[in-house]
Amino acid sequence: MTDTSMSRDGADWLPGLGWLDMQPERVELIKGLYQLAAWIAEHRDLPLPTPSAHIFAARFDYDSERALVDEVAPALGVSPQEAADGRYEMERFFGPIKLNCWAAAPGWQERYDARASYRGCITPDTDDPADTVFGTVRAGGSR
Repeated sequence: MTDTSMSRDGADWLPGLGWLDMQPERVELIKGLYQLAAWIAEHRDLPLPTPSAHIFAARFDYDSERALVDEVAPALGVSPQEAADGRYEMERFFGPIKLNCWAAAPGWQERYDARASYRGCITPDTDDPADTVFGTVRAGGSR
């Protein structure tokens, strides 16, 4: 059971870090993670969220994106991999939380957009909600 005197914003969960030595965006992210942890602890009657984190590598060119992936991976103790879909990626799990960073090879975004352009264009042949995933239509399913 959690302490009912605990603040709703999770501030009492925050560690004594050197906040003045960090960028404000970094401080806010750390506070948000602690606030999420506090919320999860206080709401044991609700389903667990599935949190994930992504280090945004989109740069102006593929080589710069790959360089960032190459910089992040060893800091996390992992090695980047060439994915089958044309991305250069790394991922690390912190318990059930996945942190990833990836670079999109030239043409990847165009291929992704082409595949995604069909989303919502399939004529449903069933009203079974099990045939949908996040509001998109799977083959033979409805939205």
